[in-house]
Amino acid sequence: MTASAFERVYTIDDWYDGARSGAVNYLGRPHAYRSLYLDFDDWDTDEDRFELTPLSNEVLAWMIERDAIFRRFDTERQAGRVEADDEIMALPDERARYAELQILVDAALAEPAARFIVRGTFEYGPQFGPTRAAARWGAVEISDPPDAV
Repeated sequence: MTASAFERVYTIDDWYDGARSGAVNYLGRPHAYRSLYLDFDDWDTDEDRFELTPLSNEVLAWMIERDAIFRRFDTERQAGRVEADDEIMALPDERARYAELQILVDAALAEPAARFIVRGTFEYGPQFGPTRAAARWGAVEISDPPDAV
């Protein structure tokens, strides 16, 4: 499989020298992604393998809502109007909903119907919309059927 066209990145939930987890399209369908860079003793910040898990529209909606709550919080944090809470990155009136969404997403991803590993790269810039990122996917290394959802 050659590298794909740019795919939409819905959320970036974890960042370390680049996007490490969140929600993205793979072959035009929503998936959770998780970088494998910390899964090995000899981790490499240039690691380009990602575990993808097909997402239902409902779980994708939860992830997007949780991300919107975080973005509102982060805007206020960067402006110095609120302080970060290590556990719940949400404005005070949205913390309960953020925590609820976190539980729902974690439960949905705990026992997915399928997971597979692909090579991927992320590119960044304002042309890619709200997340300012897009992904390209390459060869599938280990695969369960990606059409499991």
